[in-house]
Amino acid sequence: MMGHDEEVECPRCDGLVAVPDTEEKRIEWLAQVNAEIASARLTGKIRIMRVDECGHESCMLTVDDNDALQYTLAGVETAYPESRVFTEPEENPHYLVEQFELDN
Repeated sequence: MMGHDEEVECPRCDGLVAVPDTEEKRIEWLAQVNAEIASARLTGKIRIMRVDECGHESCMLTVDDNDALQYTLAGVETAYPESRVFTEPEENPHYLVEQFELDN
């Protein structure tokens, strides 16, 4: 258990957060907090997206493992040679809604 010598008010939730007492522990703590935020923000799945010749962006498919990604990506690129195909991490819609509500 980390030692805590101060608490700060979270600007997002107005709760009190205990801050570790040494700089090394603070760096470790912040890394853990950022990792938790990143894991909540993303679902762990990858979206295969395409932009057609008119500039319209659409999600073709969402996959959750690298083997399926490579196989499916090749198929989408073959099926739509006129489009630009790319991938992006899928964001958790619940996280986005919660952040929007906290910001307003």
